[in-house]
Amino acid sequence: MAKIEMNIHVAAGTNAPQSEDVFGVVIHVSKGKMNVTLMDLVHYERISTYAVYDKCRDAGVDGDICICSLTDQETGDNQRRIVQYWHKTPQTAFNHPATVVSLNECVFLYERRTHYGLVVETSCDCSNNKTFVLKLVINNQINVVHSSLPPVVTNLRAGMMVFVAAFYQRDHQRAWVLDYDVEFQEVS
Repeated sequence: MAKIEMNIHVAAGTNAPQSEDVFGVVIHVSKGKMNVTLMDLVHYERISTYAVYDKCRDAGVDGDICICSLTDQETGDNQRRIVQYWHKTPQTAFNHPATVVSLNECVFLYERRTHYGLVVETSCDCSNNKTFVLKLVINNQINVVHSSLPPVVTNLRAGMMVFVAAFYQRDHQRAWVLDYDVEFQEVS
């Protein structure tokens, strides 16, 4: 089993005093059934300041992972008034910009590809209460470790941006290949 430690940089909430929030994570990598490599998140901690989000976090959301919009903090109104257009904001993490793919008029897929791996995220900028189910299906993989067993299924609601999966080159001395399809459908 291998232990990987890294910092994850995420765009800060609207009107936050900082431009990004930083989280430290520890991941254990191990081999599962059928020689599939698994990654488990075993520890995370917020490195950046949390206190600014106290007024806007929803009830039940762990303060250690919360990032929210401070737009309405003066009124105490936590209701979303404006849909966050995630696909129009800079999408750079780990010094790698995202390639943005439009799946429809308001659902977007973000692919961050490096020499050693790939991170996939998705967002829903729909202004209504639509809910989508996104399914990432792997067609072909060689020399790849993944964060979740495929197929990866993600629920997505208006205003959300979510991590889908990470894929990493297992052996840096060998080439890696990953071919996947994304299926999604509106469920409400």
